[in-house]
Amino acid sequence: MLKSDFQPDSRAKVMALKHEFFSTVIEPDESIGLYASKLSRVIEQLREVGHPVEDLDQCFQLLSYLLTEYENIVESVYRWKDKDFKFPKVLEEILAEEARLRQ
Repeated sequence: MLKSDFQPDSRAKVMALKHEFFSTVIEPDESIGLYASKLSRVIEQLREVGHPVEDLDQCFQLLSYLLTEYENIVESVYRWKDKDFKFPKVLEEILAEEARLRQ
């Protein structure tokens, strides 16, 4: 019983990772790339313990805490077809918008 409580894939570990994932927000002046890297790390850790994060949740977390200057691109991305609404593709679009905004 105790041994299973301390296994890397224990319920407590999974819940801690889920909490970390859903509480990860972009910090003021943080780049989208750094923010996405933090999310990707937790997404990978959850996958490794047998609890992959669905695409919708990955994209939700990426898009939900962006600054208001990203509002138009976020609304556009929300209208994408399901096959395109994947974390890597959404991230690519948001990174392109970040580059455009910084010009």
